[in-house]
Amino acid sequence: MTAEIEQLENRLAGRPAFPVGTWDLVYTNGARHTCRIASDGTWEKVAAPDKRPTRMRLTDAHELVVIHRDGDIQKAERYHVTTDGLLIVEHFNPSTALGKGAAHGDRTGAVGPVR
Repeated sequence: MTAEIEQLENRLAGRPAFPVGTWDLVYTNGARHTCRIASDGTWEKVAAPDKRPTRMRLTDAHELVVIHRDGDIQKAERYHVTTDGLLIVEHFNPSTALGKGAAHGDRTGAVGPVR
């Protein structure tokens, strides 16, 4: 119930809601994976038992961000949902590049959500 109240408060305040569902992410470099986003902001990579779920965060700038570790490197992804339902993911490697200009590397489009 707390997650639903938080989402309603976010919508009323004009902040983005979590893009709840299962998404097939296809990176411009050809890499792909499926992720699941829960209503409480839990983000997890599907079919990746070695990866632990993490939390999607709402930044002070009202952006949805996921921080992950890839070995010793901390990376960030910023998520936007377009008006036609496409999930756009901007990748920042390392995560400290977030907020310092353009995304590094791939811009990702997701066809979804998938069921």
